[in-house]
Amino acid sequence: MLTKETLYQRVETSNALPEEDSELSNLLLRHLNSNIFLLYRNISDIKEAVTYLGIESIRNLLIFFIAQKFFQAADTEKATVFHMRQYWKHVLATSIATDMICSRLGIEDRYRMFSYGLNHDIGILVMNACLPKELDEITSKVKSGIPQIVAEKTVLGGVTHSHIGAWICQRWNFSPEITRVVELHHTPYLGTVDLKTLEIMYLADLIGTQYYERLLNVNSSMQVNHKVLGSLGLTLDDQKEIGIALPNEVARIAKYFIL
Repeated sequence: MLTKETLYQRVETSNALPEEDSELSNLLLRHLNSNIFLLYRNISDIKEAVTYLGIESIRNLLIFFIAQKFFQAADTEKATVFHMRQYWKHVLATSIATDMICSRLGIEDRYRMFSYGLNHDIGILVMNACLPKELDEITSKVKSGIPQIVAEKTVLGGVTHSHIGAWICQRWNFSPEITRVVELHHTPYLGTVDLKTLEIMYLADLIGTQYYERLLNVNSSMQVNHKVLGSLGLTLDDQKEIGIALPNEVARIAKYFIL
């Protein structure tokens, strides 16, 4: 039986450590100067990017590109039922939903929140690289109508992708902010710091999951937490309108983020 200890040992022995990449700066600048972020100016170097978007947003974008490049290059057995390229659409949908929620709430720091969305499911990347058979089993259960978190706890002995993601964040010394988002985006009220961010990430992930389940032809098992909607001052209509807009927006920017 797979236990928490053996699970983390398998990830540990996969040599899953980030490496420096001389192409990252150019990759980041290409994305920032595309029509994704609508900055209305050309960003010429990383220093200017940090000044304009903030160090946390830039750091989180770099984390996304490093993790994406590393885990896709990992020399491990790949999942066959689960398809990472399709799952990236959930990741993008969550980021876009985060941006739309922030727009409705009048939150100006939308780049930082968008970058959180890109990294919230880093635990799934780890599982795809290090636990492909287990991820296939989980995906099969999801396709049969079992909620993702329930399927993960069943297959992984009580562990979820949020646990794995938080563990890798701590191992790689990521900031407390991104670690908190990765760990608590399904359980915002377990957090005690920056609760509004966790509520936004919870709602954005729910909307992104509903979009992803439609891609899998699965009837959505995700039920909104009305406490979150009420706390944010949003309604079910807001949630539905964002969900309706997602497919076109994902199609618009997928070419920039899905390798």
